[in-house]
Amino acid sequence: LVNISPEFSSTIAGSPIAIADPKEDLWIVVWRQVNAIRARMVKEGGTMTAPKNLATALVGGERNFDLALDTAGGPSHLLAFENSAGLQVRDLPSLKLGALHLIESGTRDSAPRLVFDPSGRYFLFWLGSQDGRRSALRLRILNLNGLPITNTVTLASSPGTQTFASLNVARTANGSFRAIVMQQNGNA
Repeated sequence: LVNISPEFSSTIAGSPIAIADPKEDLWIVVWRQVNAIRARMVKEGGTMTAPKNLATALVGGERNFDLALDTAGGPSHLLAFENSAGLQVRDLPSLKLGALHLIESGTRDSAPRLVFDPSGRYFLFWLGSQDGRRSALRLRILNLNGLPITNTVTLASSPGTQTFASLNVARTANGSFRAIVMQQNGNA
């Protein structure tokens, strides 16, 4: 058992995620702590680096961020998160703060999900607003530094007056993606 952080807020549960970095033989643990996204590297045996702020001045819910690892070139990560400017991505070469790119302004509770593609691109999925509701599943392809290389594409829209409540994305064995979007009324 490793204690990553004792400082989780009662209003923002933290929602930690861990990404294995097989080349470096360690885990990157990322969590939300109040209005910041923090990270630590955890090595085999439990030794850790000091916590580091990756993003601050966050808005939205506790799990409005995601981290993905460049498994081809490494050790570089891309972080997606929301702040007052909107949905942004930040390049994190060796977990150092890199370039910041605005993906969509005005987002709120977009539940961004990043997936690294072995061809050297990141796929960013998120829940965007349409007709004043969070009712659009969107996609944008980014280069290794997080710079958008395609325009935003709306993949699906929630019918009628429904809104989307959650999003999860996985890569299939054949290299395609599956997105699971839950509507506010509970339908998937």
